[in-house]
Order: sequence, then structure tokens, then C-alpha cells
Amino acid sequence: MRKQNKELKRIISLIENERLCVKNNFEELLLKDLKRVIKDYFELASDVNLEIAKINGNYSIKINFNASNLISFSTLPEFVE
Repeated sequence: MRKQNKELKRIISLIENERLCVKNNFEELLLKDLKRVIKDYFELASDVNLEIAKINGNYSIKINFNASNLISFSTLPEFVE
């Protein structure tokens, strides 16, 4: 039963990615960038999860993670373009 659920989730993920017209590594690259930025502000207590869905022609993006602490700054970091 677990194997069937895993396969079903994989198939659903493939279909969703096709619907989004997103290359396979797009989500992976976005998640990597998000993790880098999030770690500047939070001490992570869980992995960062990303969900992208296309709803009514717009993208719905959900980022979910648990943090054990906020990282404080004595001064604001300089913005670098």
C-alpha cells in the first residue's frame, strides 16, 4: 500500500510539473535559493518545503518550514545586487 501511495504521489507530481510547464530542475533551483536566504534570518528546525500550483491562470506558491530561532542583526545587512 505504501509503495502504491509513493508511486501515486510521484505520478501526481509529474502531472503537476507538466501543467506548470516548469523544467524539472526549476523547483530544485528555487528551493536551493530560498533555503540560502531563509537561513540568513532563521535557524531551521525542519527542511524547507515548496509547493507550486497553477490555479486559474496564476501561480500559488507555498513555502513551509519550522524555525527554532530568529537570527538577530545588530545592523541591517548591506543590499548587494
